[in-house]
Amino acid sequence: MTRGAWPAPALSAGRALARLGRIEESERELRRAVHAFEELDDRWWMALSLRHLGEAHLDAGGPSAAVHPLEQAREIYRSLGNEAGLRRTLELLKRTGA
Repeated sequence: MTRGAWPAPALSAGRALARLGRIEESERELRRAVHAFEELDDRWWMALSLRHLGEAHLDAGGPSAAVHPLEQAREIYRSLGNEAGLRRTLELLKRTGA
């Protein structure tokens, strides 16, 4: 991703790759999105990227790998007062058994 480029394509690619079961590639794209949104100080998109990263791990059968990004997303959603994002993240965290 070039510096200054809008990172949403990395988020979309990461989600699509996860649906295809290509978890390593998905994780790489989703982490790129998280990092880029962090650099932009866009916490809403950062939380969404983290939530999708956790969900990709869950769908691939890796609940332990899902916990950390989901916990990060939970804290961001709380700080933003985003009840819908928080609710969905808490549902996913339940699936991890954490």
